[in-house]
Amino acid sequence: MWVADDGAAVAMWDRVGVEVAAGGRDPWPQFRPRAGEQVWARLSAYDAAVKAAGPARPYWYLGVLATHPDRQGEGLARAVLQPGIEAAGAEADGDGWDCWLETSKPENKPFYAARGFTDVVPVSALDSPATWWLRRPRG
Repeated sequence: MWVADDGAAVAMWDRVGVEVAAGGRDPWPQFRPRAGEQVWARLSAYDAAVKAAGPARPYWYLGVLATHPDRQGEGLARAVLQPGIEAAGAEADGDGWDCWLETSKPENKPFYAARGFTDVVPVSALDSPATWWLRRPRG
Protein backbone atom coordinates (compact mmCIF):
# COMPACT_ATOMS: atom_id res chain seq x y z
CA MET A 1 0.00 0.00 0.00
CA TRP A 2 1.27 3.47 -0.89
CA VAL A 3 -0.25 6.60 0.62
CA ALA A 4 0.40 10.28 -0.07
CA ASP A 5 2.08 11.99 2.88
CA ASP A 6 -1.12 13.78 3.86
CA GLY A 7 -3.36 10.76 3.20
CA ALA A 8 -5.11 12.41 0.25
CA ALA A 9 -4.37 9.47 -2.08
CA VAL A 10 -3.83 5.74 -1.74
CA ALA A 11 -2.92 2.79 -3.97
CA MET A 12 -3.52 -0.71 -2.60
CA TRP A 13 -2.13 -3.84 -4.28
CA ASP A 14 -2.80 -7.48 -3.49
CA ARG A 15 -1.55 -10.85 -4.72
CA VAL A 16 -4.48 -12.88 -6.00
CA GLY A 17 -4.28 -16.63 -6.33
CA VAL A 18 -1.95 -17.34 -3.42
CA GLU A 19 -2.74 -18.42 0.11
CA VAL A 20 -3.20 -15.58 2.58
CA ALA A 21 -1.55 -15.86 5.97
CA ALA A 22 -3.72 -17.42 8.67
CA GLY A 23 -5.45 -15.08 11.09
CA GLY A 24 -7.01 -12.80 8.48
CA ARG A 25 -10.59 -11.79 9.19
CA ASP A 26 -13.29 -12.33 6.55
CA PRO A 27 -15.70 -9.34 6.63
CA TRP A 28 -18.33 -10.87 4.30
CA PRO A 29 -20.26 -12.95 6.87
CA GLN A 30 -20.96 -9.74 8.81
CA PHE A 31 -21.77 -7.73 5.67
CA ARG A 32 -24.44 -10.07 4.29
CA PRO A 33 -27.05 -9.73 7.08
CA ARG A 34 -26.50 -5.98 7.27
CA ALA A 35 -26.79 -5.45 3.51
CA GLY A 36 -29.80 -7.72 3.02
CA GLU A 37 -30.41 -10.53 0.59
CA GLN A 38 -31.25 -8.31 -2.41
CA VAL A 39 -27.94 -6.43 -2.15
CA TRP A 40 -26.08 -9.67 -1.45
CA ALA A 41 -27.58 -11.29 -4.56
CA ARG A 42 -26.57 -8.34 -6.78
CA LEU A 43 -23.07 -8.28 -5.29
CA SER A 44 -22.70 -12.04 -5.76
CA ALA A 45 -23.82 -11.85 -9.41
CA TYR A 46 -21.44 -8.98 -10.09
CA ASP A 47 -18.56 -10.76 -8.34
CA ALA A 48 -19.20 -13.95 -10.35
CA ALA A 49 -19.19 -11.99 -13.63
CA VAL A 50 -15.95 -10.18 -12.71
CA LYS A 51 -14.27 -13.45 -11.73
CA ALA A 52 -15.46 -15.18 -14.92
CA ALA A 53 -13.91 -12.45 -17.09
CA GLY A 54 -10.77 -12.09 -14.97
CA PRO A 55 -7.41 -13.80 -15.19
CA ALA A 56 -7.18 -17.48 -14.30
CA ARG A 57 -3.63 -17.59 -12.97
CA PRO A 58 -2.09 -15.75 -10.01
CA TYR A 59 -1.66 -12.01 -10.58
CA TRP A 60 -1.01 -8.71 -8.86
CA TYR A 61 -4.24 -6.76 -8.38
CA LEU A 62 -4.61 -3.02 -7.97
CA GLY A 63 -7.75 -3.11 -5.83
CA VAL A 64 -7.84 0.56 -4.83
CA LEU A 65 -6.54 3.76 -6.34
CA ALA A 66 -8.27 6.73 -4.77
CA THR A 67 -7.69 10.45 -4.40
CA HIS A 68 -9.70 12.78 -2.19
CA PRO A 69 -12.09 14.73 -4.47
CA ASP A 70 -10.71 18.08 -3.28
CA ARG A 71 -7.20 17.03 -4.35
CA GLN A 72 -7.88 15.47 -7.76
CA GLY A 73 -5.81 16.81 -10.64
CA GLU A 74 -2.67 17.33 -8.52
CA GLY A 75 -0.87 14.18 -9.67
CA LEU A 76 -1.37 12.34 -6.39
CA ALA A 77 -2.82 9.23 -8.03
CA ARG A 78 0.21 9.00 -10.31
CA ALA A 79 2.50 9.54 -7.34
CA VAL A 80 1.05 6.68 -5.26
CA LEU A 81 0.48 4.39 -8.24
CA GLN A 82 4.00 4.47 -9.69
CA PRO A 83 5.89 2.86 -6.78
CA GLY A 84 3.30 0.10 -6.66
CA ILE A 85 3.68 -0.54 -10.38
CA GLU A 86 7.43 -0.70 -9.92
CA ALA A 87 7.29 -3.00 -6.87
CA ALA A 88 4.47 -5.24 -8.05
CA GLY A 89 5.86 -5.17 -11.58
CA ALA A 90 9.32 -6.27 -10.47
CA GLU A 91 7.88 -9.07 -8.36
CA ALA A 92 5.32 -9.93 -11.06
CA ASP A 93 8.12 -10.23 -13.61
CA GLY A 94 10.03 -12.57 -11.28
CA ASP A 95 6.92 -14.65 -10.58
CA GLY A 96 5.74 -14.60 -14.19
CA TRP A 97 2.58 -12.73 -13.17
CA ASP A 98 0.79 -9.83 -14.83
CA CYS A 99 -0.74 -6.84 -13.03
CA TRP A 100 -4.51 -6.37 -13.29
CA LEU A 101 -7.20 -3.93 -12.16
CA GLU A 102 -10.86 -3.41 -12.85
CA THR A 103 -12.72 -0.20 -13.50
CA SER A 104 -16.30 0.84 -14.21
CA LYS A 105 -15.35 4.32 -15.38
CA PRO A 106 -14.58 4.65 -19.10
CA GLU A 107 -12.65 7.86 -18.40
CA ASN A 108 -10.16 5.86 -16.30
CA LYS A 109 -9.08 3.65 -19.19
CA PRO A 110 -6.76 6.22 -20.87
CA PHE A 111 -5.15 7.05 -17.50
CA TYR A 112 -4.32 3.40 -16.91
CA ALA A 113 -3.33 2.77 -20.55
CA ALA A 114 -0.69 5.49 -20.19
CA ARG A 115 0.74 3.44 -17.30
CA GLY A 116 0.94 0.18 -19.24
CA PHE A 117 -2.52 -1.31 -18.61
CA THR A 118 -3.13 -1.80 -22.31
CA ASP A 119 -5.16 -5.03 -22.53
CA VAL A 120 -8.88 -4.49 -21.96
CA VAL A 121 -11.34 -7.29 -21.18
CA PRO A 122 -15.03 -6.35 -20.84
CA VAL A 123 -17.06 -7.84 -17.99
CA SER A 124 -20.65 -8.84 -18.71
CA ALA A 125 -22.94 -8.64 -15.71
CA LEU A 126 -26.65 -8.15 -15.52
CA ASP A 127 -27.97 -5.07 -13.82
CA SER A 128 -24.59 -3.46 -13.16
CA PRO A 129 -22.44 -0.73 -14.68
CA ALA A 130 -20.10 -1.48 -17.58
CA THR A 131 -16.86 -2.83 -16.14
CA TRP A 132 -13.50 -3.73 -17.65
CA TRP A 133 -10.48 -5.71 -16.51
CA LEU A 134 -7.28 -3.94 -17.51
CA ARG A 135 -4.01 -5.86 -17.77
CA ARG A 136 -0.47 -4.60 -17.55
CA PRO A 137 1.65 -7.37 -19.05
CA ARG A 138 4.81 -8.32 -17.20
CA GLY A 139 8.10 -7.22 -18.64
